[in-house]
Amino acid sequence: MDKPGFGGSDDIVQWMLNERIKKSFGDKDYSKMAQFQLQLSFAAVHTTSMALVNMLFDLIAYPNNLAILREEVNENLAKNDGSFKGNFIKSIAKVDSFMKESQRHDPVG
Repeated sequence: MDKPGFGGSDDIVQWMLNERIKKSFGDKDYSKMAQFQLQLSFAAVHTTSMALVNMLFDLIAYPNNLAILREEVNENLAKNDGSFKGNFIKSIAKVDSFMKESQRHDPVG
C-alpha cells in the first residue's frame, strides 16, 4: 500500500481501510481491521441465514411455487452445462423474484 501508484482493490477490506485513513486513523491497525471484518461477517451470516430460513418457510407455505422454481433452475443448469458458475445466477429471474418477494413480506429485523 505504501508503494506509489497503489490503487487498492474494490472490496470491503479496502473500503474499511480507506475510511480509517479518511478519518485520520491512518495507523493501519490491522487488529482493528480484523475485528471490524469479523463483526461484518457475523452480521452478514446472521441476516443471510434469516433470509434463507424465511424463504424456506415461504416455500413450505406456498408449495405450488416449488415446481416453477425447480423447473427454472433445471432449465438454466442444462443451458449452463450443469454448472452454477458464470451467468447462472443472472439467468434465474423467477428465483430472484421469489427471494425478493419473500424478503419484502418477511424482512430481516
